[in-house]
Amino acid sequence: PQDIEWALADGELFLLQSRPITTLQEFDLATYEWNSSHTGDYLWVEMGGLFPEVITPSTWSVWGIMYSVKFEDVIMVGNICGQLYGNYSAMFTMLSKLGRKPDEIRDSLALVLNPIPEDIEVPTVEFSLLSMLKQGSLKGLWKQQQLKRNFDQTIREIKAQSRKLEQLIRTTTDETTLISIWEESIVPQLDDAYMLLDGTNDDYIYPYTAMTNELKQKVGEELAKKLLATHSGGTANLTTIRPLVDIAKVANGEMSHPAYINAYGHRTANENELAEPRPREDPAWVENLVADYQSSPVDVEALLRKRRVEFETEWQDLERSYPKFAQKFRRKLDRFEIVVQKREDVRSELTRTLT
Repeated sequence: PQDIEWALADGELFLLQSRPITTLQEFDLATYEWNSSHTGDYLWVEMGGLFPEVITPSTWSVWGIMYSVKFEDVIMVGNICGQLYGNYSAMFTMLSKLGRKPDEIRDSLALVLNPIPEDIEVPTVEFSLLSMLKQGSLKGLWKQQQLKRNFDQTIREIKAQSRKLEQLIRTTTDETTLISIWEESIVPQLDDAYMLLDGTNDDYIYPYTAMTNELKQKVGEELAKKLLATHSGGTANLTTIRPLVDIAKVANGEMSHPAYINAYGHRTANENELAEPRPREDPAWVENLVADYQSSPVDVEALLRKRRVEFETEWQDLERSYPKFAQKFRRKLDRFEIVVQKREDVRSELTRTLT
């Protein structure tokens, strides 16, 4: 940003002086305005979907802890007027330094940031590969690998600890004790959950991009994305589908109300916002869901079967045209489905920890 002095004389515009604005701040304490774009000449792109509404200050005070990572004083994720933005310039530069091609980087970043037009020139950042590797912290990477290696145990421990902490917070009235719980128990658990989510995102983004590119060379981009979508959506294991399957079980007496609340009562469309009420706070939530289901029942299993049939029909065409490729690629898809499930499980437990 520039501070420009100009004059207009006899219908002609004169530029008198231009100098960088040095008084811009990322955060103005007087007005509580937050604008991370003031930190430098970078391309910022919104992280669509994570916060469908404006982030409240209290929520950013928590999420800002997890998004506080800097490389050579360059922030990677920021708050611009109450919306979450990613530093596209920094991410693009880092991935370029690691040897990824521009088209591949754009495809990968489009899974976490809103897509950008192909003709946009991305400002780069002066990162050195050595400093990136040093700041990447081998200790942090080792811890992330340990969490991923013990994935099931980590998820169980986070879930159990969240329940204990919830009960402890409800019965604690002393401010000093609450601060201690936050610093000694909640923040470390948030760190583990977010680190695990970051690792599963890596396991998701790069294989998805690679598989999409590999598949679209055979069947085109539209069908490639359809095959990947119907393969993942043809199972009842996804967190986005399971609530529909399980509310039918509740209605049929196959699942208890407390079990359903424990599984889904912390999730909402705007679940990353701490001020958002949780479904479990409404005593009649499950009863209302059951009543809605009974008044207009949806055969979720039939919908899933339909998706599986759609996938298998398209897949058989691929097998006839490229039998060896299809056989090898199917194994990749099956492994990828496990990654998708793990990613959803971590997102659920990170949300549970936050709320």
